[in-house]
Amino acid sequence: MRRLLSIALAVLGLLLSLPQSAAAQVPCHFGDDGFDLGCCKDAQPNLPHFPELKVQGVYGCLLDCKLDDAFKVDIKLGSPDFILCDTAVIGIEVAPVSPGGPVISGKLFAKYSRTWLTTNSGTIQVWRFILNGDFDYGPSIGTAACPVPPHKDPSHVVGSIDYACDPTSPVASAQIALNLSHLPGCLSHGGFSARPLAGAQAHNDRSYHLVSPPNFNFGSVNDIQGPFFEEAVRSSPIGSSFPSSYQCLSEAPVREGQMVSVFKSCLCTTLAGGPWVHSDLKGEVDCSGVSGVFNTVSNFDPVIPTGLVGLRLGTWVGPAWPGDLELTVYAGYFRYEDPCVPLSDKNPDRVFGVGTNGVPGFLFGGPSIGPEKAFVDIQDSLVQFPTFPVVLKKIFGAPAFGSLVWNLNPRP
Repeated sequence: MRRLLSIALAVLGLLLSLPQSAAAQVPCHFGDDGFDLGCCKDAQPNLPHFPELKVQGVYGCLLDCKLDDAFKVDIKLGSPDFILCDTAVIGIEVAPVSPGGPVISGKLFAKYSRTWLTTNSGTIQVWRFILNGDFDYGPSIGTAACPVPPHKDPSHVVGSIDYACDPTSPVASAQIALNLSHLPGCLSHGGFSARPLAGAQAHNDRSYHLVSPPNFNFGSVNDIQGPFFEEAVRSSPIGSSFPSSYQCLSEAPVREGQMVSVFKSCLCTTLAGGPWVHSDLKGEVDCSGVSGVFNTVSNFDPVIPTGLVGLRLGTWVGPAWPGDLELTVYAGYFRYEDPCVPLSDKNPDRVFGVGTNGVPGFLFGGPSIGPEKAFVDIQDSLVQFPTFPVVLKKIFGAPAFGSLVWNLNPRP
């Protein structure tokens, strides 16, 4: 594991030393992101330059899928530093406000996912990034096994950040909706993970979550499910000489698909029912008559028999940004027949991501069938392994790059 971490840090250092990518770094603004060009074309992303931010948040520990303890915290987020055309590194520091809260530092890979418009709290544009990285914990005097996982460092987290961009203000400004989760051990430290652990160190009964803004209530929310007919899947070929060969391609439009809830559980435990929803998902993209099918892979991993699980974590409570917005955190396995990048590796893509539900938004690019309320964004997980040149494997539980991102809007 130490060698794996050292290779990961070495590659991160290499990426940080590269010149800034071609992604446009302009202030908070309205506009398309530069990926809606038709299928499989070279894209030049048009992404804003977001500032360093200091915000408040809440850090919660779940025990057997129920809130065990929660702490108010201060969060400092660095300005996204783009190391690839659609991928940035964001530094994070967390300091306790409530006694016993966590001290955290780390760096996050931020994979740009998509943008949309919403009229919540005025007309604003939302820019979503899917996040993953490692938390390093400092000294803590919290209760046993909370707020610090029993293995402590490193703790791999997944989640997202939505930047709400209001260019109509006197000085273009941004607010955020942030979530980061260190998931239960059967996902974070299971046999299919990059950092397997056993026994108490694996914390199958616990998970750890950082959310901002702090107007967040932990507890089960509605399932996200239903048919979808819009949005896209986007490829970023890695290439044999990664990172220099990394490339951003334009979007492959989704023709149709469906997300279906199958059953509920308290994942990693024997408890019946719970906030985890096991789902089946399938869909198809259309690239000028060339189709590409994607679907969850069932019965590949006994922990995820349907191919996709989602922790329905809780709700931000409005009226302030982000409004009455429900949050679900996903992990699972997809297969995708990519019309833009034919793959020789037929193993399932290990994926993670988020879904938010409840605040209407309007999509960019062409006619829309109306406002969307559910925004599901998922990326694949390519983890660095201890070889050089860099080898990326489809696995979960350590800092990962993404070569695929799915943008979906299921409707009930």
